[in-house]
Amino acid sequence: MTDPGGYVLDAGQGEAHWFLGARATYKTTRSENGGGLFLAEFHAPRGHGAPLHVHDDADEMFYVLNGRLTIEYAGEQHTVTDGGFVFGPRNVDHRFRVDSEEAHFLLLTSPAGFEDFVREAGEPASAPGLPTPTAPDTEALVRIAAAHHVQIIGPPLNDPA
Repeated sequence: MTDPGGYVLDAGQGEAHWFLGARATYKTTRSENGGGLFLAEFHAPRGHGAPLHVHDDADEMFYVLNGRLTIEYAGEQHTVTDGGFVFGPRNVDHRFRVDSEEAHFLLLTSPAGFEDFVREAGEPASAPGLPTPTAPDTEALVRIAAAHHVQIIGPPLNDPA
């Protein structure tokens, strides 16, 4: 029988990176699916998020498994909780923030490629769980993002706490 190229990952399996204080576990990337999409499972603490940015070449989607996110697209803020979904088209400014104690969500980009940004801006997860919180190197983040077709254009959402 010919191998159809599919695969199965159990819970917790996949390449894992610590990225801006969160854990991103890759479920499918360009190398596994021919480039159509990138899907990562995120575990993130309160306050984790992204600065205001634009993807030049990819649509981005969030599916919240549990927790609460504030997601801002084109200047409009939305609270998204368990089972909520957000589709953000390319070339639209957006940012998000985790507002629950912790959030568990899926992040998908189409086409794939965002995984390379996470790899370069983050670091391989060296242990289970979340990384020790550290302040990001903003200059490096802006430079790395631009190299991966992501333009950082503003600050993260303010923490309401």
